[in-house]
Amino acid sequence: MMRRNPSGQRGFTMIELMVGLVISLFSVLAMLALYKTAANVTAASKLGANVDGQIAAGLLSADRFMQAAGYKGGDTTATSAAYNTDVVLISGASLTGSTLSGTAYTSTPTTTPTSGNALVWLYNASGTYQLQALYAPSTGGLYLLTASVAGAPPTLTTSTTWSGASWTSQALIRPPAVSIPNATSAGVARISIYSTGASQCLPFSGATATTGGQYFVSLSVIGYAGNSQALNAVTCLANVAS
Repeated sequence: MMRRNPSGQRGFTMIELMVGLVISLFSVLAMLALYKTAANVTAASKLGANVDGQIAAGLLSADRFMQAAGYKGGDTTATSAAYNTDVVLISGASLTGSTLSGTAYTSTPTTTPTSGNALVWLYNASGTYQLQALYAPSTGGLYLLTASVAGAPPTLTTSTTWSGASWTSQALIRPPAVSIPNATSAGVARISIYSTGASQCLPFSGATATTGGQYFVSLSVIGYAGNSQALNAVTCLANVAS
């Protein structure tokens, strides 16, 4: 005959306690893993939103600077701006210290876009010629480069005009400080130039252009949203005639 507990109570065995602890441990680990995943997704989304916002603002700034490409309002004796003389696309560009190197695309652009990672141009707004450039390093980001010009008006046909200049750099779009999961290429930019064909592109005013407007420049920067879709902007080089 089984002997009853006089108090009518029965405790847990050691095995039952151990099984309960193991189940509790796995439950806590599962919750921690879920929390970590949620925290990572939230952090990546926040970082990605900041990157996309910076890209949009940087593209607007780049467009504003490119409006000056080939402008010679400060030189009353100047001729119309032209590709390879006042504007040139650089491929394989690299900025080491203050020196910009790379290979200039010297052929006249066609209606098929030609891509590079730097665009250099001359402008004269106050009587003195200046050099500016957009530079997109392979590591990501987009930078505005500026350099002074000494002496007579230069021509970009001679590569030493831009490769021998002393450049200063200003970030328009910075690459993400840390790698974003599923968007490791976020912030990588590409610069393309192509001809408008027989027609002319127009400045913001929409007024009919008598000279210039023969080329478009397209900026493409990989973003975070939409599965790392590229953010694109197209600028009319309203001052460049041929």
